[in-house]
Amino acid sequence: MTTANLLILTPVKQAATEAAGYVDRLLALDYPAENLSVGILESDSTDDTLAAFTCEYARLAEACWRRTAAWQRNFGYRIPDGLPRWDPSIQLERRRILALSRNHLLFNALTDDIEWVLYRYGLIWPAYRNGLPNPLIHTDPSQLGRPELGEIESFAPAAHSYIDATDFSGPEELAEFLAAMTDEAHLEYHAWRAEGPSAEWRTRFAPFATHAFVRLAQAIEAIRFGRRVAAPGTQA
Repeated sequence: MTTANLLILTPVKQAATEAAGYVDRLLALDYPAENLSVGILESDSTDDTLAAFTCEYARLAEACWRRTAAWQRNFGYRIPDGLPRWDPSIQLERRRILALSRNHLLFNALTDDIEWVLYRYGLIWPAYRNGLPNPLIHTDPSQLGRPELGEIESFAPAAHSYIDATDFSGPEELAEFLAAMTDEAHLEYHAWRAEGPSAEWRTRFAPFATHAFVRLAQAIEAIRFGRRVAAPGTQA
């Protein structure tokens, strides 16, 4: 069986001190280096983020990674002083900028030889060391029937909450679609958040509601937004 070519994309900002650790974790992945590519987009930093990542890329080249690339585009946005990045008042603009950076990365980084894209808003986590999670975007429509890689709809919180790359003829058409997407069209993919996940999604993931990590996440969210933590199996 041929190993698929995987592209890892990450937008970065004010992250010069994270570059070495980011590359350390990439090098620790157990996926074949010759099938791995990486791209970053640096924006609105006041430190040497771009230079730091470009310098660290040399180690990936030495490890025979398929391709490394870095781009820079400033959007003129910074989180206001004193506000955490999850503050509700800034989410519309923050998410708009994140969408623009994602689209810019995909438009510039996708090539015909790439079959899977793993897009990370945050830097690669150490937990990925022993295997990559199923990426969310596949660029080859012929892979739709593979259950271990497809069936994204089974895990999506709602019908119109994700972009299925298998709906497109290839990377170029997907990139054109993303580049042409308006802010209003992007927000439509988040409309489900107003009422929450679908009934099917709730049923599928109900068994995990009492998992320790889920309860921990709920407690953290409650502290952030001033909500009480619901007892297992109830609504907050």
